[in-house]
Amino acid sequence: MPFGTVFGTLFIATTAYPLSKASIATIALFTAVGYWNDYFSSVLYINTKSRWSLQAVLRYMLTNTNQAMQSAGVTVTATTNVTAATIKAASVVVATVPILCVYPFVQKYFVKGVMIGGVKG
Repeated sequence: MPFGTVFGTLFIATTAYPLSKASIATIALFTAVGYWNDYFSSVLYINTKSRWSLQAVLRYMLTNTNQAMQSAGVTVTATTNVTAATIKAASVVVATVPILCVYPFVQKYFVKGVMIGGVKG
């Protein structure tokens, strides 16, 4: 049982963990994006629309734009510049901003992973 000793713990802390940081960061980012984009669970388990996640509301807005605009109190007339396409584009931007804010902090691990795995020739 080599990993149950002090030397095993030292091996993991000094060798294995630094080499696997890039893969751990990649898996963590893909998992976070997967949970962020998961709209089906909230629609399936939550009955009231006021408690849906952002992605579920976004999907509802994209599929039922006119109903969603009416329920939000937005009225589209000839004098306003608010159209269904404008509402869709704005809601997509709002939904992607948090992931775009996280990605630059994780990007350095992607670059390190490519550099570790690359063969110098």
